[in-house]
Formats: sequence, structure tokens, C-alpha cells
Amino acid sequence: MVKIRVDVYADSSEACAAFIANMDEENDKSVEFRNVTYHLPAWSVSILPDCKNVAFNTAKVRSQNSIVEMVPENLQASTMSSDEGLNSLQWDLFVEKVGIWGEADFTKSGLVDHLNTTKDTTDYLWYTTRLVVIQYILDNIFLLVKA
Repeated sequence: MVKIRVDVYADSSEACAAFIANMDEENDKSVEFRNVTYHLPAWSVSILPDCKNVAFNTAKVRSQNSIVEMVPENLQASTMSSDEGLNSLQWDLFVEKVGIWGEADFTKSGLVDHLNTTKDTTDYLWYTTRLVVIQYILDNIFLLVKA
């Protein structure tokens, strides 16, 4: 079975682009294309925007290895206890400065799909909820979110 594929795109002005794929998952290959030999790492695609020079090979892509540290601004810690006699429950509350957006863009009861809601323009989508705990259900309380 042939594990090399070459796709060439050209127009009437003789401008040309080529994609050379090595579909062998384990072995590197050498390929002769237009009288030039190209080395293709296993399971990779080389892009030749001028049909001569390799501008990109998918096996040579490096992933980002930096670590992003999220640092909150202007947070003030306080302790808040339940108003309904559940003194054993205490939460730490952080009051965060509201952004420049002012009013919410929309509100909706229930969860929404992140990518569709933000149109994949941001990683940030905020959910807020309120949970009132009543003593008689405290021992059997659980939260179920179906996604």
C-alpha cells in the first residue's frame, strides 16, 4: 500500500503549491518531487507554497511550553456564615471588581454551550448560581449537572 500522497495546486500563471504527505505512522520516507528529494518524517505533511521549498512540516511543530499564571486583581477575602443556623458551613467570599462591561450581555436560566454562546471568541464565560441549604435536606444534598 502506498503511504505517500502528493497534492499539487497550480493555475494558468504557473503559480504552484504542493502538499506532500507521509501517511506511514512509523517510518520516515524520502520522496523525489520535481527532481528534488524531500525528507518526510513519519505521519507528517510538508507544505511547499512554491512547489520547491518546504515552508512547513507538521512533525516539526512545537507545542507551547510556557506556564501562564493567573493573578486576580483587587480581591478582598472575607468570611461569611449561613443565615439559616448552619454555623458549621463557612465559605470564603472574594469580592471581585466588575469589568468594564457594566451590564450583563444576557441572562439565561440554565446552562449554555460555551462555544456557541461566545462564538469561540473567548475562553471566559461566567456562571452564577445561588444555593439555599435547608437543614432537613443537608444530609442528602447533591448537585447533578448533565452536559
